[in-house]
Amino acid sequence: PEGLTDREFTFSSTRGSVVFLDFAFSWCPHCNNMAPIIKRLYQEYSQKGVIFVTVMGSSGSSPSASASFLSRHGVSWTALYDERMSVFSLYGVTGTPTYFVIDSDGRIVTKLIGEQPYDTLKSAIEQALGG
Repeated sequence: PEGLTDREFTFSSTRGSVVFLDFAFSWCPHCNNMAPIIKRLYQEYSQKGVIFVTVMGSSGSSPSASASFLSRHGVSWTALYDERMSVFSLYGVTGTPTYFVIDSDGRIVTKLIGEQPYDTLKSAIEQALGG
């Protein structure tokens, strides 16, 4: 998938790391509500080696709307624009926000749909880190 920075991103490059995968739409009110929580998690866990990836859906959206969502929420980690919705379908995402926590072996250990409390997401990451 194309990153909004025009770099190609491969999930295989994250092997050996815990990955927090965030699926969102620019127009999704719940995604907008969750953005500060995801940013807080990023600030806490990126230094512990957790890789954050936000996948922006294209349905009812555009690259520019997605880019403005990302800049409005100060997203500084990897963000992808899923033009053909192929990553969404690969992961079976039907609603947003949807979060996946993937362990260092590449296994999905947690899937959460909808708005989540900070502590719920934090403990999912902790569990994947082996804590």
